[in-house]
Amino acid sequence: MTDRKSAYLVLDDGRIFEGQAWAAEGETFGEAVFSTGMTGYQETLTDPRVNQVPFEVLESDSKECIFQEGVPGFTIDVWRILKRDGVEFKREKYRTRYRAEDRIICTNPEARWMNPPLSVQRSLGS
Repeated sequence: MTDRKSAYLVLDDGRIFEGQAWAAEGETFGEAVFSTGMTGYQETLTDPRVNQVPFEVLESDSKECIFQEGVPGFTIDVWRILKRDGVEFKREKYRTRYRAEDRIICTNPEARWMNPPLSVQRSLGS
């Protein structure tokens, strides 16, 4: 077993928490994100997608054009099922609508920013 060096988490308000380093050594700046737990556990179910909306195909001759494949829109119901000791005690339904994202085809040959050839752009998804 290797000895770990001390590490410190310093918060904006001046509080300092000491622990052990578990990754690379050195100083860094960033965010700490914490996830809170809950008693019992959570389960999710989804229904089939409904109200599907096809994406449109648009062409651009701009030099700044960036090809996008396009994604159809749809609506889906997601159920959050809360259980305690294996017994369901609450069920919540969330309906989410995803908007269709248009396919953008870049026709300007100078628009080469990560764009596949025009023949490939036109054939994708057909």
